[in-house]
Amino acid sequence: MVGIFYGLIIAALLVRAINHFDASSDIVEREAELAGSLYRMSAQGLPSARQPVKDNLLAYLDAVVSREWPLQQKGKRCRPARPSWPAQPGAGRHPPG
Repeated sequence: MVGIFYGLIIAALLVRAINHFDASSDIVEREAELAGSLYRMSAQGLPSARQPVKDNLLAYLDAVVSREWPLQQKGKRCRPARPSWPAQPGAGRHPPG
């Protein structure tokens, strides 16, 4: 009887671990899709904003891959990487008309 109880506990923990892994994979996949979209859209933006957007996006992705992921693999917490977007003149304004 005790063996069945322990078996059920282990099965429940395994299901929880698999669900957690699936959720983490979904988050990483979504962030990668968004980063790719932002990189492609930056080519269509204002000429003065193209390179700063690309540079900051690549710096952010480098920080995630080279700093955050290794710490997370070791089970450690880390401060999330944040891109530093420079202020762009005219950003957020719509053209007249």
